[in-house]
Amino acid sequence: MKPRLRFIFDYGCNPLWSADDITNEKFGYHIDDLSKLGLSNKTIKLAEHCSDMFYNYLNPVYQGFPSFWSGRMYAFFQFSIKRLFDQIGNEIGMEYEIQNEELDRFNEIIDSNKIDSDLSSFVSNPVDFALKNGVNFRSEEELKREIRNTYKEWEEKEYKYYST
Repeated sequence: MKPRLRFIFDYGCNPLWSADDITNEKFGYHIDDLSKLGLSNKTIKLAEHCSDMFYNYLNPVYQGFPSFWSGRMYAFFQFSIKRLFDQIGNEIGMEYEIQNEELDRFNEIIDSNKIDSDLSSFVSNPVDFALKNGVNFRSEEELKREIRNTYKEWEEKEYKYYST
């Protein structure tokens, strides 16, 4: 029986985790150094890129607010993690059984138009969302300004994800 790894994303972490005592003893529960698994630099860079994207899913103003990800970003992330999982399997699948715990994300049907519409509604009026969801804020104008400015920064950052 092959040693087992878990493929799952968590904020601020690489996507590979130990799934049995053998891998846990060798690498620890969370595998910080992916090169120890025998992965190529190309795959490690893609894992880091995907982990960074996932970390930036959280709304930087308040984590309880909707993500700033566009529909295109959701689709790009889905494509990227599928590619990453395939590369990992191709490189170390003979040595390790890799449990894919991202099947929901792999199989999610992404409605870019709805995501973009919901995002546009939130960005244009975050006060409604905050009031409906019990999120406290100092002033309506300050909240609107902070969301608008942070969203503009995000749009530039999102574009950079596609170009790397």
